[in-house]
Formats: sequence, structure tokens, C-alpha cells
Amino acid sequence: MDEDVKTPEMTPEVPRKFSMSLSQSSRGESKSDGEMINMMRSPSIVDRISVRLKGKSLDKIQKQAATQFNLNPKKSIEFMSQHGLMSATPQDFATFMFVTPGLSKRKIGEFLGGVADFNQETLTFYLEHIDFSGQSLVDALRTMNLRFRLPGEAQQIDRILEAFATRYTQNNPSIFGSTDVVFILSFSCIMLNTDLHNENIAPSKKMTMQGFLNNNRGIDEGGDINPFILEQLYLEIQENEIRMNESDMYESDVVTFIAPKLAGWLHKKCENFMGSWRKHWFVLTDSCLYYFFEPSVTILSYS
Repeated sequence: MDEDVKTPEMTPEVPRKFSMSLSQSSRGESKSDGEMINMMRSPSIVDRISVRLKGKSLDKIQKQAATQFNLNPKKSIEFMSQHGLMSATPQDFATFMFVTPGLSKRKIGEFLGGVADFNQETLTFYLEHIDFSGQSLVDALRTMNLRFRLPGEAQQIDRILEAFATRYTQNNPSIFGSTDVVFILSFSCIMLNTDLHNENIAPSKKMTMQGFLNNNRGIDEGGDINPFILEQLYLEIQENEIRMNESDMYESDVVTFIAPKLAGWLHKKCENFMGSWRKHWFVLTDSCLYYFFEPSVTILSYS
């Protein structure tokens, strides 16, 4: 790109978020063929997480596998099985989705929320990679939300939150009375988060704390949850929205821009005689830097 791009120091309020997404999305490392295969087939989930990909021999196949997944997750299972990356089991596929960079977080969520037995078993194994021990319910939901996007269909959300409730209760058996309580509260928190932080809902119509308490009466086998706990959940969500990283929030349907290496807002100098600076959404993928008026609009330029 021939035009100048303003450095983060010149626009601190916007590039600060952009630079955070850069550091967060650049932690993935490549792995060697043998290590990847051993990790995928190891019975130990801890081993699967701890092994790191190294070497360039697997990098090309791994990128192809990621592209296959972003196009069609089901077909990617056959592709990876043929290349010896994994066996076609829910446990291995869950590990692949958890450790492989460049996967669509929207596609991950849609697959994990699927109704088929394979999808639901994969969901269970996927969540076993995450340790929610010691986290509040809201913090645990944040942790999960950073890994993939919740689907839009209510039934898919139900399946994911049911598995999440089971995993959260395993990690924190003494916080709530049962898995059912965690499931109901989790769904309630997601609905509250949408209500409080949706700009299309007028402030006068947003759910109040008392409304939240009323909605969750009698959910503990007919008994009530400690009001203090519910109040804390409400305040946590009110003060800090449960959301994905900014670079993951505006995922494109165009394969080129799915799961880019970097994405975020920057200011760019215009070509007009005034030379003014305007904010654009930048996406770095396949060694090309693209910019847009907004995250969802047609491409303007690249270099």
C-alpha cells in the first residue's frame, strides 16, 4: 500500500485495541509431523495441549486443513485423517479445533452446537481442554466465548451451555447445587448480556437487577439462589460485556478473510489535498494488508 498508515502512537485510543489483538493472535507456533500425530493420538488431554508444533513440513498441510475446516468442517475430518494428522474420532477432532490456528470461530461454534452424536461428543472433549477451576460463572463464560462464537440458534446454544454447565460443575463442584442450576444461570447470563449491551434496546426497557432476580427464582430445585450471588452476576455483566476479541467479532463469509492473522481499527491518511486521517478496519491475511470502511463492507484496497 502506497499510502501512509498512522502508527499506534499517533492514535492511542484505537490502535491500543488493535495491538492487543496482535499479541493475542500471534502466540500460535507450528509443530512437526511426528509431534502433531502423537499429540492427536495421545490418550492424555494434558499431553495434547502441552505439545507444540515445530518445523515447516507440517505447516502447509496444517494451513490446508484449516482452509478445509473453514469451508466445511465435516469434510476436513476426512482430509486430516488421510494425511495422518488425526483419526476420525470426536476426541481427536476436538483437539484439532482447540490447538490449530486459523480456524473460523463461527464454524467451531456451529459445529460444536450440532445435533449429531459426533458433534456433541466433540463438544464434550473440546470443553475438557478448558479448566474453569476457581472462575466465577461469568468469567468462565468469558473464557469459553474467547474460544468460539456461540451460534445463533437457540437449540445450538442450549446444547453448548448444557455441556458447559457439566464441565463447570466438574471444575467447581461446591459453587452451585447442581448442573441444572449452572445451565439455567448460564443461559440467563447470556440473555442478560444481550439485553444490557444491545444498542437497539432502549435504556428504559433494559432488564433491571430486580428483574434478573425475579427471573431466577426457584431454579435450585424449587429453592432460590443466594440473592448476593445473582446481584454479583448482574453487576459483572453490566460493567463488562461478555464478548469476543474485537478481531474475531467481525468474521467475513469470504474464505480469504476468515480467521485472519491480524485484524483491527487503524487510521489511514486520505489521498485528498487535505490529507486528513480516517479510521478503517484493517485485515492482515496471506501476507496482504486489506482495509475496509467497516468490518463488513467490500474491500477497498490491499498491498
